[in-house]
Amino acid sequence: MSRRLLSRLLASVPSETDHVPDAELLRRFATANDLSALELLVRRHADAVWAACRRLSRCEADAEDAFQAAFLALIRGAGQVRARCVGAWLHRVAAHAALHLRRLAARQHGPAGPAQLRSGSECRTARYGP
Repeated sequence: MSRRLLSRLLASVPSETDHVPDAELLRRFATANDLSALELLVRRHADAVWAACRRLSRCEADAEDAFQAAFLALIRGAGQVRARCVGAWLHRVAAHAALHLRRLAARQHGPAGPAQLRSGSECRTARYGP
């Protein structure tokens, strides 16, 4: 069996922490700096946050920046996040970050057309020059 298949199978097996609510994980991280709780929150919400960032970003590098900004905001402000809405809060922060970067790029280079998401190197070149 290949390593990739094995890792996918293991990832699909529910763990004992899958039933722990986001509110409890957030509380553990905010009050006790429980990094395993933070890791589980990131794993749970990473795909949805990444999808929002990709959908709203002008290029892949901006999507990556917005994605990182959302989780950095969670780390810095875990005590202020309403525990029942962690996923929605992360989505909102990521969307704001992506739209901010999009507005910044539009001011510098004009609005983005309907072209597909550009790669990180193409975006950085467009944003900062060669």
